[in-house]
Amino acid sequence: MRHLAISSNWEGDECELESTVELSRIRSLTVFGKWKPFYISEKMRFLRVLDLEGTEGLRNHQLEHIGELLHLRYLSLRGCGYIRSLPDSVGNLRQLETLDIKETSITMLPRTIIKLRKLCCLHAGRGPGGIEDNCFSKSKYICEIQLRLCVACCSLDLPKMEGFGRREGCHIACCFVYPNIIRGIDGSGVKLPRGTRKLKALCTLRYVHLAWGNAIIKEIKGLTGLEKLGVVGINKKNGPGFCSAISSLSHLESLSVLSADSLNGCLDGMSTSLVNLQSLKLSGSLEKLPGWIKGLQNLVKLKLELSELSGNLETMQVLGNLPNLSILGLWEEGFEIDVFQFQTGLFKRLTVLDLFYSNMKIELVEFQKDSVPNLEMLTLSLGSTQIAFSGLELLESIKEVWLSFHHPWVGTPKSSKNGENEKMSKQLYEEVKEEEKRNKPGQDKFREELQMQLDRNENQPVLKMQ
Repeated sequence: MRHLAISSNWEGDECELESTVELSRIRSLTVFGKWKPFYISEKMRFLRVLDLEGTEGLRNHQLEHIGELLHLRYLSLRGCGYIRSLPDSVGNLRQLETLDIKETSITMLPRTIIKLRKLCCLHAGRGPGGIEDNCFSKSKYICEIQLRLCVACCSLDLPKMEGFGRREGCHIACCFVYPNIIRGIDGSGVKLPRGTRKLKALCTLRYVHLAWGNAIIKEIKGLTGLEKLGVVGINKKNGPGFCSAISSLSHLESLSVLSADSLNGCLDGMSTSLVNLQSLKLSGSLEKLPGWIKGLQNLVKLKLELSELSGNLETMQVLGNLPNLSILGLWEEGFEIDVFQFQTGLFKRLTVLDLFYSNMKIELVEFQKDSVPNLEMLTLSLGSTQIAFSGLELLESIKEVWLSFHHPWVGTPKSSKNGENEKMSKQLYEEVKEEEKRNKPGQDKFREELQMQLDRNENQPVLKMQ
């Protein structure tokens, strides 16, 4: 046996594990459910793949010997929220090609990471985020955390915390949490150590936090082989430097730029040399679409989050004329639109359209005749039924429509490797259920009206509920 997967319902001990499999032959290990220290043995010295995504109870001190797995090529700690740092010994993993620490609490990478010259993919951070507050609100936030920490320490049951005690709690707060709040940094991205530019094999890097300073941007600029890049924390101060750095990345195919606040004035200096860009994600409010986007002739996938550009005729004209745009996602929240039109002759190559609207008031979403002629899939995630749709019967190539309703104050659930949604409190769960009961009649009526339009479409597209 070379590939071992330990399920969440397995309750065996170390003796049973060693008697069941020959550990020295294991090349790939995947763990589901709760972590146990004996899952990784010194006998697994030829292990190449270690997938601990979503493993419960994994702590920093249990990774101290990870650097002894010298043949490791793939390491995933995704979703292990108690992991706040990587040991320096990770620099011994000279064969490592993929490191996934996304959805952990790691905000800084160890200096030894620059020794991983074969590293191709680095996934980190949590994506959207950022603390864009003033000094008063930051101080208030720190005081609130300190109060909760003191209460937790006074009631801490140390034997049950598996290595997490008062000392570690205070260390994390003082050395990581508080400094990051002051800098305006949260766990949405990581800090790159000096010398990261030497990782010339790196082709995927996301998410990096730019609020750490211009040194981070210089490291990114030196990674000339990057094909996929994701950054958070962009602002008007670091925006020009970032735009200049991007012009050096001639192989870039995918770019994600996320801001907790506004992207206005942050991306205007971007070069038009991004000729290979195929995927673009922008998250943050925009008064106007950056001019360089209309020159992205090879762009296939575009996602705009919280841009407030839905319904803007000029924006839709620019996007609709991108010759290769096939997938478009518009995720908006909290503003009003009278009429949102997909006009005739635009979006000729579009096959997938994803509309996510929360706390929105839209009078009408209209598909005109001969608009989006190749659209095959339409996804609607709505926080309200006070939206009217027209022209669905005119969509020439539509095959299926996915419809879901969400609560604006809950959002959409995230799933882990173990297939479990994020836990919500019992009180919140009951409130959601009550809200669902109140909204059900309106949702049923909306679904029926949508179905009536689709029934008039010659393709007889299928309406599916998510």
